[in-house]
Amino acid sequence: MWVIFILAGIVIALVATLVIALAAWIIHKVSNAMIREDRQLEREEKLNKGE
Repeated sequence: MWVIFILAGIVIALVATLVIALAAWIIHKVSNAMIREDRQLEREEKLNKGE
């Protein structure tokens, strides 16, 4: 009986790890996109000041 609980715990741990990894990857992608957008805005402001 306890073998079922151990296997269930392993499965839950694996699923939790995958969910956390996916969340971290999404946050990473979003933050990179935001940084890129900020740099683009800075570039555009510099060009506008240069005119």
